[in-house]
Order: sequence, then structure tokens, then C-alpha cells
Amino acid sequence: MIGWIGLLLAALLPAPAEAQDAKIAEFAGTYQGSGVAEGRDNVYFTIVARDLDVTVKPKDGGFEVTWTTITQGTTRGQRVVRKTDTVSFVPGDKPNVFRAMTPVEPMAGAPYYWARIGGRTMTVYALTITASGAYELTSWARTLNPNGMDLVFRRLSDGEAVRTVRGKLVKVAP
Repeated sequence: MIGWIGLLLAALLPAPAEAQDAKIAEFAGTYQGSGVAEGRDNVYFTIVARDLDVTVKPKDGGFEVTWTTITQGTTRGQRVVRKTDTVSFVPGDKPNVFRAMTPVEPMAGAPYYWARIGGRTMTVYALTITASGAYELTSWARTLNPNGMDLVFRRLSDGEAVRTVRGKLVKVAP
């Protein structure tokens, strides 16, 4: 009987401090690492390695994220492809939910970005409506760890998984 009471109390009491959501300042810094992509959009369903860089900076009560991905031997041939994106976020109407500073029109093909912090993970989302009216939802979940962060990137097209990238990044600058 006492065991059940203990379980009930544990479920009702507030979570310990380490289970609370991280603050933006905890994510601030520059991270570098690598990841492996798997997906149906890779040539012959192969696995493709990627170099990853991420910088998070507090900005105007919110934050700015810049990320760069470098791939070699992709579906585009054997050339090096470098892609960099930067998005600034401001607080939304709900705690730990942020919206992109620059409004966009998703029906025009521009991605609609938002972000949230849950626990030790900052997830950035991008919703894009394609020319055919289908949607693509992309997410970058960046989870803090003692050495930097773990990354899980996912891209869905009309609800079907297209690509997943898992990576590890080390914090190289505050």
C-alpha cells in the first residue's frame, strides 16, 4: 500500500529543477559536428554523411539560429553542397513558444518558421506548401548534452518521412 502512495505522490509533486525547460541562454554558442542522413530521397537509398554547424544567439528577447549543412556525394552528383539558413525568433503568446520575426506567406512557397523549447530540447519547425498544394514539415530538434548538442532533423512530405538526419555537435565557442 505504501508503494502505491509513494507512486501517487511522485506523480503529483512538481518535477525536479533539472526537468524544467532550458533557457535560451543555455543554448547560446557555436556548435560543430557531423551527422548521417537516411531517406528515400538519397540515391539508391544510401546513407549520406553531413558536416553540421549551428550558432544560437539571444536576440531581442528571443534568439537567432544559423545553421550550415555541408554534404558530399548527394543525389545532386558528387559535388559539395553547402546550405546556410538564419532565422530570428521572438516570443509567442505561450511560454517557450517562439515565432519567426519575419512574417511570410506560406501559400507563396516561403517556409513558415516557429520554435519551442521543451526540457533540454529546442525544436525549430518549418512548414512549406508546395506548388502542388502538398505540405512539407521540417524539424530540427537540438537537445543539449554535457559536450554540446544532439540533433535530429526530420522532413515529412504530406505526412510521409522523406529524410532523417541524426548528428552530434560539440560546443566550440560560447
